Amino acid sequence: MLILFNGINVDPSGYRWMAETVAPTGVVTATNQLVSEEMTGHTAATSGIDLDRLTPEQLSHRLSVLALPALLAMLQRLNGEGLLAG
Repeated sequence: MLILFNGINVDPSGYRWMAETVAPTGVVTATNQLVSEEMTGHTAATSGIDLDRLTPEQLSHRLSVLALPALLAMLQRLNGEGLLAG
């Protein structure tokens, strides 16, 4: 299982080549995209990264990708006993 998080204003379809490259090896790929105000007054497509959590003091103590718990929960619901369960 490979979860790809796109950059700011980068559409997840830009990573399609990577998903297609690893698929023949049995790797399943998931992407997501959120729209949020990353910087005051600037709306952008984002992977849901909390920029305030990307400091040396925060990095190992708090998740920087806020969408990860929701993505993992969704993947578990989609395939709790199959390929994604392990």
